[in-house]
Amino acid sequence: MASAMALRPPSLRRRRIAARAAVPEEGGGSKDAGVRLVFPDGERRAEVGVLLRNAMKDNQVEVYTTWGKVWNCSGAGQCGLCIVDVMEGEEFLNEKSDHEKKKLKGKPASWRLSCQTELVQPGTVRIQNLPQAQ
Repeated sequence: MASAMALRPPSLRRRRIAARAAVPEEGGGSKDAGVRLVFPDGERRAEVGVLLRNAMKDNQVEVYTTWGKVWNCSGAGQCGLCIVDVMEGEEFLNEKSDHEKKKLKGKPASWRLSCQTELVQPGTVRIQNLPQAQ
């Protein structure tokens, strides 16, 4: 049986960089994974270079509303359903692309598409997931 990634058209195949939660080290400390993500329901960690959508999914944070789970574009940046509100720490993320700006036209400036948002340097990012459902 072919994997879901293999069934996608080549134009939609994306390299998936797995996000990792903080891993406890011997001696009780923790291995810093790079970026501290603060959500309303708690804190998670992810590595630099990971797309925010992947970090959220890998850390069991809701990315989509109920209908979004059915109708999303799987991270291709086409549907606009993976919106997050970056409340703090925008400087630790990549800049919005022209495509992302077009998709978010008329939305608050702090909203981002999580599938187009890369964690580019260590720091703390405070995020409200599912702001469109608020």
